[in-house]
Parts: sequence; C-alpha cells; structure tokens
Amino acid sequence: MRLKYMHEWRADTWFFGFGFAGEYFPIDDVSINAQTTFLLPATGIANSLDIDGRYYFTQDKFQLYGLLGWGYYYRNFEFNEIGHLHKHAINVGAGFLYKFIDEIGLEAEYKFQAGQINTSIFRLGVVYFIN
Repeated sequence: MRLKYMHEWRADTWFFGFGFAGEYFPIDDVSINAQTTFLLPATGIANSLDIDGRYYFTQDKFQLYGLLGWGYYYRNFEFNEIGHLHKHAINVGAGFLYKFIDEIGLEAEYKFQAGQINTSIFRLGVVYFIN
C-alpha cells in the first residue's frame, strides 16, 4: 500500500492543483490508485477524482507503469452564468516511480483524459510506502 501527495497541471486550463492518493495492490504488478485533486482557479472551485488501474512493468528501484481508469472533473464558476460543470472521462497514461529509500519515492505521471474532457494531465508527487 502507498500514500501520496501530488501536484497537478491540467493542459486545458493550466490550473495548478494539489492532491492526495492511495494505492492498493490486490495482486503483484497490478494496483488500484484513487486520487482526489483540489485545483486552484482564479475564481470559483475546481476539483477532480480519478480511479485508475495500473500495471507495473518493473518492480525495482525504478518502476514504470501504464494506467487505465475513470476520471471526474467538477468546476463551480463564480460571477459567470455557466454555473457548474460536471465531466467524466476515460484515463489512459503512463508514469514512473523512483524509490529513494524503502519508505520514500518520487512519482511522475502523464495522463490523457478522453471523453467529455479531452485534456492532458501532468502529475509529480512524493510517495510513502506503507509495506
């Protein structure tokens, strides 16, 4: 199991955000990763939720993975007649994780969200290995 603190940049809006994630391995090389991100627009509120399945190609100090999952994006506009946006997407991407020591690592990820969103997401974060 892993806990994460991540930063995110979205290509469609270039919002910067921060988030928290948990990753669970039901079997070797396959994990389920759930993440919530709080984005920081100039006005209003924006956040996202992602649930991805990951397959790890390597299990060494440098770990490379591919992902496939579901994404949800919510945006509340202030001072705008649009009001709210609710969008769903299919996540497809890849990333890597580098273990500095047995408990701490660095993770970088690229994800494309296809569907109602159609955007690229870049993430960088710190990982804490629980077991």
